[in-house]
Amino acid sequence: MLKKSSELRQQEHVNSTQFSVPFDGTKETCPWQTGDVYMDRPIIAVGFTENVYGHSYYIIVERDKTHLRTKFVFNHDHDLVFTKPVERMTGPIPDINKYLQRTNAE
Repeated sequence: MLKKSSELRQQEHVNSTQFSVPFDGTKETCPWQTGDVYMDRPIIAVGFTENVYGHSYYIIVERDKTHLRTKFVFNHDHDLVFTKPVERMTGPIPDINKYLQRTNAE
Protein backbone atom coordinates (compact mmCIF):
# COMPACT_ATOMS: atom_id res chain seq x y z
CA MET A 1 0.00 0.00 0.00
CA LEU A 2 1.33 3.40 -0.96
CA LYS A 3 1.34 6.11 1.68
CA LYS A 4 0.79 9.80 1.18
CA SER A 5 3.83 12.03 1.46
CA SER A 6 2.31 13.73 4.53
CA GLU A 7 2.04 10.35 6.25
CA LEU A 8 5.66 9.60 5.42
CA ARG A 9 6.74 12.98 6.83
CA GLN A 10 4.80 12.31 10.03
CA GLN A 11 6.44 8.90 10.36
CA GLU A 12 9.85 10.45 9.71
CA HIS A 13 9.15 12.97 12.47
CA VAL A 14 8.22 10.15 14.86
CA ASN A 15 11.36 8.24 13.93
CA SER A 16 13.60 11.29 14.37
CA THR A 17 12.23 12.11 17.83
CA GLN A 18 13.07 8.71 19.33
CA PHE A 19 16.50 9.89 20.55
CA SER A 20 16.38 11.00 24.18
CA VAL A 21 19.77 12.76 24.34
CA PRO A 22 19.67 16.25 22.80
CA PHE A 23 22.41 17.11 20.31
CA ASP A 24 25.00 19.44 21.86
CA GLY A 25 27.37 19.83 18.90
CA THR A 26 29.61 16.87 19.65
CA LYS A 27 30.07 13.64 17.76
CA GLU A 28 29.06 11.62 20.82
CA THR A 29 25.50 13.01 20.83
CA CYS A 30 24.95 12.61 17.08
CA PRO A 31 22.97 9.42 16.42
CA TRP A 32 24.40 8.89 12.91
CA GLN A 33 27.86 7.97 11.65
CA THR A 34 29.32 7.65 8.19
CA GLY A 35 28.47 4.20 6.87
CA ASP A 36 25.15 3.90 8.74
CA VAL A 37 21.95 3.45 6.75
CA TYR A 38 19.26 6.15 6.66
CA MET A 39 16.03 5.39 4.76
CA ASP A 40 17.65 2.35 3.09
CA ARG A 41 20.53 4.48 1.73
CA PRO A 42 24.09 4.62 3.12
CA ILE A 43 25.28 7.80 4.82
CA ILE A 44 28.37 9.19 3.08
CA ALA A 45 28.92 12.32 5.22
CA VAL A 46 27.98 13.75 8.62
CA GLY A 47 28.52 17.38 9.55
CA PHE A 48 27.88 19.70 12.48
CA THR A 49 26.90 23.37 12.51
CA GLU A 50 25.91 26.03 14.99
CA ASN A 51 23.88 29.18 14.40
CA VAL A 52 21.63 31.54 16.36
CA TYR A 53 19.06 28.75 16.74
CA GLY A 54 21.52 26.36 18.37
CA HIS A 55 23.43 23.28 17.30
CA SER A 56 22.39 21.19 14.33
CA TYR A 57 23.80 18.37 12.27
CA TYR A 58 23.34 17.13 8.74
CA ILE A 59 23.77 13.85 6.95
CA ILE A 60 24.30 13.28 3.24
CA VAL A 61 23.01 9.99 1.88
CA GLU A 62 24.11 8.25 -1.31
CA ARG A 63 21.95 8.17 -4.43
CA ASP A 64 19.95 5.17 -5.51
CA LYS A 65 17.84 4.30 -8.55
CA THR A 66 15.15 6.88 -7.79
CA HIS A 67 16.84 9.51 -5.59
CA LEU A 68 19.75 11.90 -5.88
CA ARG A 69 22.36 12.40 -3.17
CA THR A 70 20.37 14.17 -0.49
CA LYS A 71 21.22 16.33 2.51
CA PHE A 72 19.05 15.98 5.63
CA VAL A 73 19.42 18.65 8.33
CA PHE A 74 18.34 18.00 11.92
CA ASN A 75 18.12 20.42 14.86
CA HIS A 76 19.33 19.84 18.44
CA ASP A 77 16.13 17.90 19.25
CA HIS A 78 16.81 15.53 16.32
CA ASP A 79 13.82 16.93 14.39
CA LEU A 80 14.18 17.08 10.62
CA VAL A 81 14.52 20.76 9.64
CA PHE A 82 14.88 20.49 5.87
CA THR A 83 15.99 18.30 3.02
CA LYS A 84 17.58 19.17 -0.30
CA PRO A 85 19.36 17.38 -3.12
CA VAL A 86 23.08 18.05 -3.34
CA GLU A 87 23.48 17.31 -7.04
CA ARG A 88 21.69 18.23 -10.25
CA MET A 89 19.01 16.01 -11.71
CA THR A 90 20.21 16.40 -15.28
CA GLY A 91 23.47 15.18 -16.70
CA PRO A 92 25.74 17.25 -18.92
CA ILE A 93 24.04 19.82 -21.12
CA PRO A 94 23.62 18.30 -24.60
CA ASP A 95 25.14 20.05 -27.59
CA ILE A 96 22.17 21.20 -29.68
CA ASN A 97 24.30 22.59 -32.53
CA LYS A 98 24.42 19.19 -34.24
CA TYR A 99 20.62 19.06 -34.22
CA LEU A 100 20.41 22.61 -35.58
CA GLN A 101 22.86 21.82 -38.38
CA ARG A 102 20.89 18.73 -39.36
CA THR A 103 17.64 20.77 -39.45
CA ASN A 104 19.25 23.53 -41.57
CA ALA A 105 20.63 21.01 -44.06
CA GLU A 106 17.20 19.51 -44.73
